[in-house]
Amino acid sequence: MNEREILVCPPRDFVWTKLAAGQSQTQTIEEHIDCSPYDQADLVVRVHTDATIPCFVQVNLRSDGFTHDDPGQDFFSDVLGTITLTGDQTAPKYVTDTFTDGLGAMLAVQVVAKQHDSTATTFTARLSIGLVLRKT
Repeated sequence: MNEREILVCPPRDFVWTKLAAGQSQTQTIEEHIDCSPYDQADLVVRVHTDATIPCFVQVNLRSDGFTHDDPGQDFFSDVLGTITLTGDQTAPKYVTDTFTDGLGAMLAVQVVAKQHDSTATTFTARLSIGLVLRKT
């Protein structure tokens, strides 16, 4: 068991229409991803169609301290790693980064959208997200 590939999010349209100027929104896409046998995580983001991103969209990787003793509570670490998409992203675009510090036993993946500080506009992105877990 040297490598495991996980499709965290198949191609999906993310549309932000009601995000006010200066605000951000965080969506947890997947959590409780078992990474205990691995010591490296490659976060993979694909932009499938041209995206209109006025400020930024981030895909964040966090350690997840989920416990069955308190299943209704999120225990996410600080962000372990981020892939940031800004401006007009021309598709197809493939972005990947490798993270090794602080993985813990489980991971969570979140998408964060940030609106411009001065104006609010609708923005969209068709993304898919994957993880490749490795034992080095």
